[in-house]
Amino acid sequence: AFVEMADACGLLRLPGGRMRPLEASSRGVGEVILAALRSGRGNIHLGIGGSASTDGGTGMLSALGARFLDSSGVDLPDGGGALVHLDRVELGGLDPAVRASRIRVACDVDNPLLGPLGAARVYGPQKGALPREVDDLEAGLSRLVEVLRAQGLDTDPDAPGSGAAGGVGFAAREVLGASLDPGFEVLGTLTGLEDVVSAADLVVTGEGRLDDQTMHGKTPMGVAALCRSHAVPVVAVCGRLDLEADRVAEAGFVAAAALTEVEPDLARSMANAGALLEVVAADTRRPGGRGGTRLPRLGSCTPAEAPNPRPADGRPSSRRTALSSCSGPTRPTRSGSRSTSGSWTTAPSRHEASRAVGRSSSTAAWPPTCTGGCWRSGVPTAR
Repeated sequence: AFVEMADACGLLRLPGGRMRPLEASSRGVGEVILAALRSGRGNIHLGIGGSASTDGGTGMLSALGARFLDSSGVDLPDGGGALVHLDRVELGGLDPAVRASRIRVACDVDNPLLGPLGAARVYGPQKGALPREVDDLEAGLSRLVEVLRAQGLDTDPDAPGSGAAGGVGFAAREVLGASLDPGFEVLGTLTGLEDVVSAADLVVTGEGRLDDQTMHGKTPMGVAALCRSHAVPVVAVCGRLDLEADRVAEAGFVAAAALTEVEPDLARSMANAGALLEVVAADTRRPGGRGGTRLPRLGSCTPAEAPNPRPADGRPSSRRTALSSCSGPTRPTRSGSRSTSGSWTTAPSRHEASRAVGRSSSTAAWPPTCTGGCWRSGVPTAR
């Protein structure tokens, strides 16, 4: 069975869309897991993105039969805000189907549970937590670890992914015995993504905001790593870009662009994301486009590296070469072809570039191909 936390109890499920960082719970995802197990589906793929809670996964565990009690033996209310009052955890009531199941968690981040990079401090503010509430959530998660250890459970809150989904990653691994795998790896395996990427000339990926959190194992980083292994360039398009050019390059992207470069107003940017995305995608492929980090300008091969020309079989070479300046005259060239003129191919207009989106690499002229012996890709055939 495939269980998606965002759909079960994520931000989109908040009543009235109102964030409640101290009371929001992961209970909903536990209820869905239990329903799947009781229907005979013992192999669970659990996606834990888009959560609204920071409760250390206690809501999920409660739905599966665990109890979290205060010093009077009373069950704590749902939500991470109550965990500071935790005195005892009872796991004996976990549904037997849980022990017999195999749960694989798809996790897009590698944050620990606690500390400056943990669930509360990094993701709490995104879920509406004010600074004092972040402190309360951090204290509650710390108390959860303390109680579990006092009861003999050898937990590791520093394990990568423990801070995912407000601590659901921690609870799934430490209590349910689940495996935590990069979400990109899980979906890539299920969809055969590597075969698609290896045959592509250019890959475009992205997310709502490209920032330091992206660097902690989120999907765009997985895409960039996969592209790097096949010598395929990758471009990132996002709603907002909060990485400097050197960090974009460090992540492995040859270019990055944001919708806010076209429409700075966040509300209008979100409301018109589709149309803006087309504009930004075309502009990213135009040398010298506005803002962000762009593909090289005409007549200039300044990036440090690019894949060598593709051999006759069309697959990228594993060899890479440093690019030097290319400044010869330009002439139109089909993407992927070579000449000895030492130049970039002539750029199409923005309208032509926009129409090229989705075309196969045999007809698209973007990104430009350096004809001085280095290689720049065309538009991928896979969408």
